[in-house]
Amino acid sequence: MASAAAWIAIRGSLDPRILWLTAAVTFWTAGFDVIYACQDYEFDSVEGLFSLPRRLGLAGALRVARLFHVLMVACLLAPVYSLGLGALTRISHRLAPPARGGGVSPEIGSAQINSGTPEPWSMLR
Repeated sequence: MASAAAWIAIRGSLDPRILWLTAAVTFWTAGFDVIYACQDYEFDSVEGLFSLPRRLGLAGALRVARLFHVLMVACLLAPVYSLGLGALTRISHRLAPPARGGGVSPEIGSAQINSGTPEPWSMLR
């Protein structure tokens, strides 16, 4: 939520593209929350509390945490394309090239944003 709130504070409106960053923070937090919940596995079992580690076992819970963190990385790469961040687009194509016959095309990363308002990072130059 903080990333969306900061965007609204700077721009004065919510751009749906920034929701990728909000989702990344959410998946990052959820992944570590599941990891920390693994520490309470025995207590949760004794007390009959619901938790992912108790429900899925420690290995299953850690797989869920890994999935959340993979989704977090995907959500961090999405703004590179949707916001047209130039050099970052070229770097991200080297790290995670688009799938053949699908995925994000290189043209998306080179698209120009013409919203009529300056991007928030332009104030830092």
